[in-house]
Amino acid sequence: MSAAGSDFLRNQLNRGMESVIRIQITAGYRTFQFDLDDLPTRAELEGTDFSERALDTMLDHNSRAGSALVLSNRRGNSVLLTPSHVVSYPDTVWHFTEGSVRTPQGRVEAVSVRESISRFIIGSHGIYEFEVGVNDPDQDLALMIKRWGSNDRPELTPLQIEAGNYEALEWSDQVYAIGYPLGVGMITRGMVSKSIHSPRRSFVFDASINRGFSGGAIFAERSDGSGLEWVGMVLSASASHEEYLVPERDSDMEFHPDLEYRGAVFVERKQRINYGITYAVGIDQIREFINNHRDILSEQEIRLPEL
Repeated sequence: MSAAGSDFLRNQLNRGMESVIRIQITAGYRTFQFDLDDLPTRAELEGTDFSERALDTMLDHNSRAGSALVLSNRRGNSVLLTPSHVVSYPDTVWHFTEGSVRTPQGRVEAVSVRESISRFIIGSHGIYEFEVGVNDPDQDLALMIKRWGSNDRPELTPLQIEAGNYEALEWSDQVYAIGYPLGVGMITRGMVSKSIHSPRRSFVFDASINRGFSGGAIFAERSDGSGLEWVGMVLSASASHEEYLVPERDSDMEFHPDLEYRGAVFVERKQRINYGITYAVGIDQIREFINNHRDILSEQEIRLPEL
């Protein structure tokens, strides 16, 4: 096995790093808030103009960062692979009252409607807007597409490291992951555990990742010492949720730690990452996902090489 700092392995990882790209997605939502003393049901709101019933509205923006792997950059199209959850925002979010059954008869406190969405690739040679060409939320996989003209081809480097054999991975095998946690390009290493039985996840490894690493590429060393092989992609870290009280976002009040706050208070939910439990999807599942959608890609005049 090559040492972690050897020139051979370093060159291989540098090649992989060239093909992993930082991405940023921002969605704008308008939220319609309803009278707490006369909350509507979802059935009453379906198909109506929310503004006619709302007491107040507010505009908010949500941003999400991730990583993506360049699969192809030819014939007028660049194609990148990333998890579906990184690039997807729902059109409408229904906020039900606490304890309300989330059915058409459930009482609704507010509804958030997506008004805008922007998706960008952030590379060393520029920032490019992209579209989602194939999206499969059930498998949590998506293909991003950037179409370019003859004079503005993006400087994106397709992955040159060959796809390997996920089935050859065993408990305690070492893998390397490359991604952009918090927007910073990083390489980390972890040990594989193959105890996952899920249609969306193939294995777990113990590297500590942070937000933005989803979509990072995972590589393993070949058993014959001939180099690295691409064995999967980072999906997510294990996480739990915490709820806490926050002041209203647009308040003009000054906050003093020694004085009682008397303004409006809202509940926010945040994720707490359980570091060291990182879920991944194996190359076999990625290969199947791409093959199952080749007809859709062909309709868009996109050809991907066989993995």
